[in-house]
Amino acid sequence: MSETQASVIVVEDEPKIRRFVCEALRSEGWVSLEAATARQGLDEAARGQADLLILDLGLP
Repeated sequence: MSETQASVIVVEDEPKIRRFVCEALRSEGWVSLEAATARQGLDEAARGQADLLILDLGLP
């Protein structure tokens, strides 16, 4: 039986924070998808491949 890695979309406009969160998630075995804008996050979510979404509520 093969395990499928869980995936997460990280929507954060600050590059350093986005990179930090994604690296932390990857180190725990997550596949992390990055989005710098709300539009990019929506596009990633529309693909339907993520199990979780982490969103910066203060996006411009």
